[in-house]
Amino acid sequence: MVSSRPTSAQRTAPPLWALHILFLMTGTGTTMLGPILPVLSRTWNLHDAQAGVLLACQFMGAFAGGVSVSSHARRVLLTGSAASACGLAAFAFASTRAGGMPIALLALLTAGFGIGHLVAATNIIGGQFPAAQRARTLTLLNLSWSLGAILSPVLAAWLLPAVPLHTLLGVFAALFACAGCAVYAHIDSPDPVAETAAAAGSPRNVILFFGAMLLLYGGVETCMNGWLTTYILRYGDHTLRGSQLSTSLFWIALIAGRALTAAVLSYISERRLLSLALGATTVCIACLTRAEGAFALTTCAVLLGISMSPFFPVCFSILMGHAPRPRQAGMVIAVSGIGAALFPWLAGLLSTHTGSLHIGLVVPLLAAMALLIMSLVLPRRHLAAQA
Repeated sequence: MVSSRPTSAQRTAPPLWALHILFLMTGTGTTMLGPILPVLSRTWNLHDAQAGVLLACQFMGAFAGGVSVSSHARRVLLTGSAASACGLAAFAFASTRAGGMPIALLALLTAGFGIGHLVAATNIIGGQFPAAQRARTLTLLNLSWSLGAILSPVLAAWLLPAVPLHTLLGVFAALFACAGCAVYAHIDSPDPVAETAAAAGSPRNVILFFGAMLLLYGGVETCMNGWLTTYILRYGDHTLRGSQLSTSLFWIALIAGRALTAAVLSYISERRLLSLALGATTVCIACLTRAEGAFALTTCAVLLGISMSPFFPVCFSILMGHAPRPRQAGMVIAVSGIGAALFPWLAGLLSTHTGSLHIGLVVPLLAAMALLIMSLVLPRRHLAAQA
């Protein structure tokens, strides 16, 4: 029998409420660039390929932050919070300069590093719960991340007309620093994930398989988050504010989907739910590329948010069932940053060369199809993980 009592790692980790606050902030930081991208493009006269470089820099930093995560939670949370706050403050300064693009690239690398550091560590801590609780705990943590993600388009739509962008970014940098300090202050031990540090780890083929899945998914999610506002503005007869609000509906749907995921996991296996969700995601992206008009595009965005919601927490829970070491789990999360950096840039590049963002969305569509195929051949747990 598997004990349902908390492990020592769970008892010494930050309390769940503190992790939820931190994930709320990382969700906002991860998704902030998409809703303000049209503003930056207008300020700096960027075409789609150049705008894609901004998205790429943010998630290249996230990759570096993920691969460098260690079992020392105090160090990880302090470093990640400081890097995120400093990067966002520098990005606020860059947004005030006519030639601020080079500073913005460096700032996004720094902020991305901090956010990647925090996301990896928090997911690893959540993934140490017993198998019966693990998927639900990760789903609820990522629900908080989604709540933070929805704040980005909401704040952009309602505050930017009255508040300068650099002020908004500066305030958010300060809040990020405060949230990090709050979590840091509630850690009883410097090593809440050290319990799994000495584990034998997962076989290399398992890590490579899940790394490939997270790479593809990171590309799909960031493509949709990064380009959705611009796409609906361009093809949906929306104003900028209306497009930003449509993106908010996408995140509301993703939040609702994660709440639903936590409920249905008692009735359906993780593997079956993953395959069903990826099938629906593929269909929704295909419909989005063919839809016309604001209502149809917004409807597709809402359904897409619901269908994408189970993937990360369920997939990561399946990975943690293979008992990876913290460094292995951090590497898998970090690899999603490569897809998040590469795929939006490829979509922007394809859009620039073809003159159509419709064609640019073929990039996330193909990635979703590949994920669906991979979900049907997930590796089974090896004997050491079952023990």
